[in-house]
Amino acid sequence: MTFRLTRGGQIIISLICALVLLSSPLTALADDIATVERSIQERQNQLSEIEQELAELSDEITITEQQIETTTSAIYRTTEELAEAKAGREQQYEDMRTRIRFVYEAGSTSLIELLFTAESMVDFLNKADFIQAVSNYDRDMLLELQAAHDAVESSQKDLENQQAALIEIQDNLEAQQEQLNARAAETSTDLDAFREQLAELRAEEARQQQAAADAVRASQTPRGDGSDASPPANRPPVNATANDLLIFAAILEAEAFQNYNYLLAVATVIMNRVADPRFPNTVNGVIFQPGQFSPTWTGRFNTILNRGPTALSRQVAADALNGARHPAALNYFFFLSAASTNRQGTNIGGNLFFRSW
Repeated sequence: MTFRLTRGGQIIISLICALVLLSSPLTALADDIATVERSIQERQNQLSEIEQELAELSDEITITEQQIETTTSAIYRTTEELAEAKAGREQQYEDMRTRIRFVYEAGSTSLIELLFTAESMVDFLNKADFIQAVSNYDRDMLLELQAAHDAVESSQKDLENQQAALIEIQDNLEAQQEQLNARAAETSTDLDAFREQLAELRAEEARQQQAAADAVRASQTPRGDGSDASPPANRPPVNATANDLLIFAAILEAEAFQNYNYLLAVATVIMNRVADPRFPNTVNGVIFQPGQFSPTWTGRFNTILNRGPTALSRQVAADALNGARHPAALNYFFFLSAASTNRQGTNIGGNLFFRSW
């Protein structure tokens, strides 16, 4: 038995074939785009972490520089104190030498005479104590000045060691900073490369989506041979402003997945309503008719409108305004998510289309 397809059947088969041929590259492109977007996000996260590390490192370097300056200032002060201590020690040493030299040059007779000229025993003991006190004072002062000198010298060495350690820390921090700057530059280069790759992939995706749209429109064009009993898939163009187009695209994106066929099915229902006297006779009137399209009151519609509909959504909206219709949705005025209803109708992209409630 030989079967002969009607023109409507041929159109549907052609449409299916076109979509099958185009869906595989689009799916692969979507996977590539998702992979590149993940890579971009990873590089952006890495760059943010590096910038945070650089900020913290910069703070550490600043603190270390301040500590080095403070230590250097302290070293200058101890150098002055050390010079003063050294001068005091040498002066005391010189004074002691002068007194000792006087004693030896005068000879022991002078000391004995000093003692024996005492007028009383108390005077004798006082003079003897004076001689001993002078000697003890010289010795104690010399020891005290030497101890002070040694303390200042030790402090200076400690400060110099601290300064050397701080300089080493600063060198290490600056080396880390240089490495992080190199990593940041490398990550930025990778990020730019991925962004360029993403732009190319998106351009290719747009080309393939346009090809899919062209294929759908081509399959919808009536042959005019009178063999098709189905109504034509195209309608006369409808006048609309740029704002109308934007609103139309936003509601399509809110109600259907990003697939030309699925979006066009929703657009066909909206345009069917515009042409039917039971509904408002403008696209905006249909979209904002109370209780009809849930995204207009859930906030999803406004979210899409604020960020801007996708190029594909705008393309489908423009095509629908110019007369394009989905053949399988030509006689429908309503749709619901197929997962939420048991109604009879036609499932197109997860939406169930039907004629009346």
